[in-house]
Amino acid sequence: MRLIIILIFLFQLCQTYKVLVFNPAFGASHSNFLGKISDILIDAGNDVTMLIPVYMKSKSHLVGSKKVKNIFKIDLDPRAEEMLQYSQADELMRKKVWEPVSDLSLLIPILKNFTGAAGHQCEFIMQHSEILEKLKAEKFDLAISESIYLCGLVVFDQIGIKTTISVDSMVFQDIVKYSIGEPSSTSFYPNLVSPDSDDMSIFGRAKNMAGFLFSLYFGRWRYLSELEAINSTKTWFDYLDNVAYSMINSNPYIDYPSPILPKTVFIGGMQVTKSHKLEEKWDDVLNLRSKTILISFGTHAYSSDMPEKYKNQFLKIFEAMPDVTFIWKYEIENSTIVDHLPNVVLTTWMPQIDLLADERLSLFVTHGGLGSIIELAYSGKPAIVISLFGDQHRNAHMLTRHGGAIELQKNEIGIDNAIFNAIQKIQQDPIYEQNAKKLAKILESQPNSPKETVLKHCDFAVKFGSLDTIKSKGRFEKKKNKVITMCYPIEPPNDRKMGLDTSLLKSVLEQFVDEIGEESSDLIVDRPRFAHAVIVVADEENGEFCQASCIRQLDEIVLHETHVANVEAEWMDEEIQRALRELNESKDMLETPRNSVFVEETQTQTQKTSSRTTSSTKTSTTTTTSNLGTGSRYEFPSMSRARSTSAARRQRQFH
Repeated sequence: MRLIIILIFLFQLCQTYKVLVFNPAFGASHSNFLGKISDILIDAGNDVTMLIPVYMKSKSHLVGSKKVKNIFKIDLDPRAEEMLQYSQADELMRKKVWEPVSDLSLLIPILKNFTGAAGHQCEFIMQHSEILEKLKAEKFDLAISESIYLCGLVVFDQIGIKTTISVDSMVFQDIVKYSIGEPSSTSFYPNLVSPDSDDMSIFGRAKNMAGFLFSLYFGRWRYLSELEAINSTKTWFDYLDNVAYSMINSNPYIDYPSPILPKTVFIGGMQVTKSHKLEEKWDDVLNLRSKTILISFGTHAYSSDMPEKYKNQFLKIFEAMPDVTFIWKYEIENSTIVDHLPNVVLTTWMPQIDLLADERLSLFVTHGGLGSIIELAYSGKPAIVISLFGDQHRNAHMLTRHGGAIELQKNEIGIDNAIFNAIQKIQQDPIYEQNAKKLAKILESQPNSPKETVLKHCDFAVKFGSLDTIKSKGRFEKKKNKVITMCYPIEPPNDRKMGLDTSLLKSVLEQFVDEIGEESSDLIVDRPRFAHAVIVVADEENGEFCQASCIRQLDEIVLHETHVANVEAEWMDEEIQRALRELNESKDMLETPRNSVFVEETQTQTQKTSSRTTSSTKTSTTTTTSNLGTGSRYEFPSMSRARSTSAARRQRQFH
């Protein structure tokens, strides 16, 4: 019998593996999410080490797990600290979140400093060679990092960890969906900051698309800041494309339905732990009256920072409902604001999961943070969701569609009886409690436990790594391309009224060059006489250009999937040839390019057109060809502005 027990123990020991978790300290919900994943792996017998770089000084204490013993901590970079202190991002977020301003006006100043600080911190992390060498010596089997920062995946690559998993403590990130080729489905799937549900009007779809593009832009901006700070030779796509799985804090039985790929794994709910017996203090509070309502706006929005008119509305509710106990998360110790109200208990912290699990709690008034929404869904409690900013609007209508909650906007807090009427409606209509309990029962009975999903996919990733066979061909695939030519003054087919602002064209082209990264050739944006441009992309290996079908209407100013910026209309080959001849004949059109490559026909057409192209081909310095339209191969003038770090390399490759 002893031998059998020993053999079983040894077998289990052989199945365990070593995991490195990159858990940046900048938000409690994020740290707790990574910490919970770590705990699940530890409970299964695996060896987990945590690397905690501090991204906000006020959050330096965060770990997220009590079970992880091996912890390496890297302090906040002084430059990042100065930038964040100057912007006062933490305090600004707390104060502004209650004001009736748009999310963009609140977020953009914060995101600007947040992004710059992320670049400094990533560079600072990479300078800690002693820590990185120790981690490298551990030879981890698996590494996990939240994709809000790319630096975790960069560290894993630096220390030679081949199998990685990205996770999101939010329902998803658009930049990650984009990189793995998962459809954004903006016509019916709300983006991360969408104020609308999946039943959208035409205007709602337009807003949803705008939110998606903003999220995508910010994601690229953040990642590029980190990569530029460390002079990375890889792109953000290289790192995200290599992950075995992308785990997201979403649950298919809570979230809106959407098309997903095999690399996307739903683990929302894995952080919901079994409730523990309440401490005597909280047990006594719940016994005070027959009904108890919990009010909490999370860790980023302080009730103590509310405008006075908002506080007064809550005080009126407390006075109007003396038979109900209110537990109010209020962040000022020993505040006297409710001293005259015996039915109100102020606290700076409370065991939220344990309180939600108790039958004596009647209702939860929450801000709609994703962690609270998931805990609420599992608890079976009705709720009033007052969304404040960011993804909270989406989280609110994601939950209310199940029929167990009412959503209010933050400006409604100041409206007389708005919250009071919502409370009365839920208390008087049993359908809210019934629907809330139904959702909790569904989550309890779902076929795949989120905790098991985490463990099984980690096990699978360790065994098989990142599988090419589950990578979608629709993903953003970074090919090693060269921009041979761009910004040509092509005469429009009809008239010049369809002109394009050169500054707008410049921004689109610069974004395009960023998109294809360090492998791109130099960019020049001249002032073309005709506000139109042709952009041609050549593959580095075989020199074939994109098809003419890639050239589409410019009035939609978006990057094509093939990374060819759009133009006003399609042109016949003859029109392109004519425009190129005019380009080289007219010196007043734009400056003469330093290197010129002119039209060169295919073998079957060379003799027919040699007289027309002989003078041009004499000055040709490049032999790369293109395939535009009807089989003719063309070469275009190469215009460049100095980017000294890569000029010599480009000349070797193109000559």
